Amino acid sequence: MSNLYNTDHNTNFKHTNNYKYQSRFRKNDVRRDTYPNDEDYAVGIGMWLVILACMTIPVVNIVFIIFLAVAPPNKTLGNFGKASLILFGIAFFLTLLLNA
Repeated sequence: MSNLYNTDHNTNFKHTNNYKYQSRFRKNDVRRDTYPNDEDYAVGIGMWLVILACMTIPVVNIVFIIFLAVAPPNKTLGNFGKASLILFGIAFFLTLLLNA
C-alpha cells in the first residue's frame, strides 16, 4: 500500500513506479459530496402558471414582483423578480418620457 504514494518526495513522477497512481490520489482531487440546497429546487410548470396568473392582476403584480425580488423562495424566482423589476422600471420611464 505504501507504494501508491510518493514517499520519497520525488517530483519527477515518470521515473518512479507509482506515477500511474499519482493523478488519482492528489490532495486537490478529494471528492466532496454535494447535496442540493433547498433554495435551488427547480420551479415547476404549475408554479410558473401561478406566477404568470398573478402577473395579470394590476396591483398584485407589482407587489408580487417586489416580493420575489426582495425575499425570493429560490434563486430562479429571485432572478425573475429582479429582471421583472428592471423591465417595469424601463417601461415606466419610457411611458413618462413618451407621454410628456
